[in-house]
Amino acid sequence: MSDLVLSLDVGGKVDFAAVIGLEIHHAFGGEKVFRVVHTDRILGLSTTQLGDSFLALTRHFASRYSVVPVIDARGVGAGPFDALADAGAQPLGILATSGFSQASRPKVEAGGHALSMTVSNDQLIRSLRAAMTENHLKFAEGLSFGDELKRELLTTTPSLTEKKKSTSFSAPSGEHDDLASALMLACWAARWLGTSGQGVRRRLGPNPPQAVRPMGGGTSNSAAWT
Repeated sequence: MSDLVLSLDVGGKVDFAAVIGLEIHHAFGGEKVFRVVHTDRILGLSTTQLGDSFLALTRHFASRYSVVPVIDARGVGAGPFDALADAGAQPLGILATSGFSQASRPKVEAGGHALSMTVSNDQLIRSLRAAMTENHLKFAEGLSFGDELKRELLTTTPSLTEKKKSTSFSAPSGEHDDLASALMLACWAARWLGTSGQGVRRRLGPNPPQAVRPMGGGTSNSAAWT
């Protein structure tokens, strides 16, 4: 069974929430290649509804993949993260900080049916940049928001404070960065997980697949790569 990182960037009251499904392929020589197979944008749901929908999507994909759900668990993301943990879906929560440090290591905290990690924005950005510059990031055909995601990747850039002690990742005024942010979470998690998504579940116990109705969005069954 292939590995899939399913990431959720929760957004805010007037912002899109975004979901990315990222397949992990193991290439010759042990390198990883990532393929975006699902993109979705959601607007107008409460955090409770968003958590329920993301849980349903996680269970839907679990019939075909070994799934690790990843959530930006800061602020409004705490609700969906707790909902998945309470349901036994074993989410990985990312608590991003503005710190800028190449040498810093993620802080890992395990509890119940969940794992949370404090990670610097710099580390998240580097993971996405590495996947793109090393040509390890591919896109399935027919993604509902594939064009929007690629546009965000071209327009969204990291920025540093004047003293270069913190970094952020945001789109220019009038543009969106929700899909790119969700992809950044997925790329970091996929690189951190090691050779298999089972790395998280070895800490947390089994996660049996369940067949339920998925949340809406663009899932591609095409094997074509662009």
